[in-house]
Amino acid sequence: IHTAKSCGMIKKNQDTLIATALRLEPEQKKVLSYRLIPWGAVEDKPLVVKDEGETEIRSGIIEEFASPKREADEKECFELTKELISSVEQGEISLAITGEAMSLLREDESQKEIMDLFLKKGTVFARMSPMEKGRVIEDLIHAGKIVGMCGDGANDCTALTRAHVGISIGNGE
Repeated sequence: IHTAKSCGMIKKNQDTLIATALRLEPEQKKVLSYRLIPWGAVEDKPLVVKDEGETEIRSGIIEEFASPKREADEKECFELTKELISSVEQGEISLAITGEAMSLLREDESQKEIMDLFLKKGTVFARMSPMEKGRVIEDLIHAGKIVGMCGDGANDCTALTRAHVGISIGNGE
């Protein structure tokens, strides 16, 4: 979100609705969780993610991306997004989604409307595996979009080759 904000993909004073996957205790069932991150919650310092999957917070976002073991109410997770759909469609709120959340949307046919909204209006597609990146490119193409992908590493190859235009930037990989 920090990068999207700093390069103007997220407009000034525009809040961001982020979809993440949470595990419900004790059964470890994954559910979608939606959180509204106010513009001012993301400072001018980037978020740093450690290799072990732990998140070190270097900005005003506290626990928005991490804590997959946090308990959540499944009903609450779904109602939040439905209340904000009109604001998203009007461009008042930007959308961000993680790879795990995108997979959950893809698996649940009843979430097709939400999936289509993220494909149509999504600004940030974050924390995705190489295969998840490729599937997002395919989903966007299937939705009728002309898709460009810019990547800086070998983990972007799948998505780069599936996009209409793939631009690889790097130092000789």
